[in-house]
Amino acid sequence: MEFLNEVFSKIAEGHLNILLLLGLVLFGGTIGAKYFKKIKMPQVIAYLVLGIIVGESGFKILSSDFLVSFEPFNYFALGLISFALGGELDLGILKKHGKVLSWVLFLEAFGAFIFVGTGFFFLSSFVFGFNTALVIALLAGSISAATAAAGTTDVLWEYRAKGTMTTTLLGVIALDDVLALLLFAISSSAAFAILGLSANTLENIIKPVYEIGGASLLGWGAARVLSGQLKNYTEEERIFVFTMGMVILVLGISLILEVDMLMAATVMGFSLKNYAPRKTTVILKLLEKFAGPIYLLFFVFVGAKLTLSSMTPLMFLFIAAFLALRMGGKWVGTALGAKISGAPSKIGRYLPLCLFSQSGVAIGLSLIAAQRFPGEIGQTILVVVTTTVFIVQLIGPAFTKVAIEKAGEAGLNITEEDILAGSRVSDLVRPRPEVIYNDMPLSAILKVYAESDQNFWLVVDKEGKYRGVIGFENLRNALAEPELQNFILAEDILTPLSQHIEPELSLADAARKLRQANLDAIPILDKEGRALGVLEEREINQYVHKKLLEAQSKAEA
Repeated sequence: MEFLNEVFSKIAEGHLNILLLLGLVLFGGTIGAKYFKKIKMPQVIAYLVLGIIVGESGFKILSSDFLVSFEPFNYFALGLISFALGGELDLGILKKHGKVLSWVLFLEAFGAFIFVGTGFFFLSSFVFGFNTALVIALLAGSISAATAAAGTTDVLWEYRAKGTMTTTLLGVIALDDVLALLLFAISSSAAFAILGLSANTLENIIKPVYEIGGASLLGWGAARVLSGQLKNYTEEERIFVFTMGMVILVLGISLILEVDMLMAATVMGFSLKNYAPRKTTVILKLLEKFAGPIYLLFFVFVGAKLTLSSMTPLMFLFIAAFLALRMGGKWVGTALGAKISGAPSKIGRYLPLCLFSQSGVAIGLSLIAAQRFPGEIGQTILVVVTTTVFIVQLIGPAFTKVAIEKAGEAGLNITEEDILAGSRVSDLVRPRPEVIYNDMPLSAILKVYAESDQNFWLVVDKEGKYRGVIGFENLRNALAEPELQNFILAEDILTPLSQHIEPELSLADAARKLRQANLDAIPILDKEGRALGVLEEREINQYVHKKLLEAQSKAEA
């Protein structure tokens, strides 16, 4: 192992340029995600594991200097995630679920604060003095209220989640950082008083209000300006470039004004969704297509920062306690909030599983705690929070996947393209396909036509071999010659289509083949040439429409 570490560290230091490193990370992350998908694990875990392997705790291919140089990129990735999160929040739906969201949001945040605060006070009392233990408990409790959006939303998008629980979850992860900031501000003021340190209490209260209020104002203003500009454009590429430019601009201004950049990006996405809903939908679809490599690099870099070498047994005890108490508090708080608000039982039962993740806000608050309370208090908070953030980033996506599957909300946020790509021609093959024999007279064919809901029929011979297709146009032409009707057989009027499809073909490919051949229907034959039926274009449309309605109905249940 040491030999490998030495080899890889030599490779990393100056022998690989940045482009080659990024290429390796993207390539390795994509391959890893492919294999994780085969074992039904979220792809984000593959990215984090790859980061651990090539980062500080692994082979050190990505050095700490390299990771620090990419901090602006991480801001950009988090900004995009926050913008997309805001864009997913629909004002009408939030109003509809406002009562549930309010209770769950408030109680899950305070549940974590109370559980972590109380547990850390008793645990710290065995190691530190009373005042120090109380301060550590207040700071750890307030930071525990925050929940990350990054890993959670990535899983929701990957598994196409939609429904009551998903909507509540998006609202919670977008807003509980606000509660965490306020709790931290109040806890910091109380901590200064407990330790007898001079502190400007008013400043500690006003600062988070400024950070949140300023960010909201900035995000709202940016959305107003952007929605006004987007009215002049219809090209998707220009709309996307304008939006990306505005996101970066908002992040940069947030850094200058020292307001919460993620809140600003979230409010921008939320406001734009309500000012220009159709164009926001287009932007989110384009973002989903093009932001994959950005998210991949971001999560690999997160994993690469994990350092296990500075851990002590005492720290492991604090870390385990923080994880268990935070999860217990969020679970109890969510269940209580769901019960009080009369929410569907799945919210109280499964939503807590989606609240494991923490990231930027939690780490940021732990850094502030380390600056304001240097020494054993700041060091304890910093090590516990930063380490648990890495752990929950690793396990959180897997729990989120389980939760949305248990709640029955995975695969409901689907489009027409998803249904076509995920379905086969065999899904539309009738168990007993209606066929017309080639020696059947016209009168018998007309009787079949009158009693059937099909527009096209396969024509087969006595051995069941495919001969051609008869549709309304064939019958209309035959009826145009009444003197010959008693002599016309199916063989005389069929269209001998040479093209056919097999049942294993995807509906997307079948629909494409119909369009390219300018056909309304096409025969379905198995590999031995046996006739299985006819696939009509209108049947594909009906099938897709039915699946969309089913998904919508399940999502609203």
